[in-house]
Amino acid sequence: MINDVAPDLITTIHAAIDSWHQKNTPEDVTKFIHQRLDKSKDEVLLKLMGFNSRWSGCWELDHCNGRSGNSIAGEYLKTVQLKAIQTFLADIAMPKLTPTQEKQLKSSFSAEYVRRLKDELQRAASARATQDAKAIIDALVPTPDIDSYIKLMSLIADQK
Repeated sequence: MINDVAPDLITTIHAAIDSWHQKNTPEDVTKFIHQRLDKSKDEVLLKLMGFNSRWSGCWELDHCNGRSGNSIAGEYLKTVQLKAIQTFLADIAMPKLTPTQEKQLKSSFSAEYVRRLKDELQRAASARATQDAKAIIDALVPTPDIDSYIKLMSLIADQK
């Protein structure tokens, strides 16, 4: 009975696919995509700026920024947005530091550099000491000898 239905079902499926293709031409699909992009342009732009739409219709900062707006359209809008921001920031004069402020920043930078350098040296020394200790132990007490010794002692104990 299934063999009798299968050819009719396949013919119906092919007819439905052909009908769908006729109703959804590449031009119609392109037009639909443009309409959807135009409709959601504001939402994508706000998400790219780090906002998220709430169910109440309000916008808030997106606490998981980076997941939203990642799309081809989003990448295009990011590029345009970046150029606009760079142009805006290029016109802003940077503040001049006083000699006292410069001295404080240099001192703070130097202290932070020394602190981080010491931390990294301690981590590197600890890792190297662990590596060297393992190498010394491996050289003094090869594992096969210990295993053989334990097996031998086990055999001797079994015979007693």
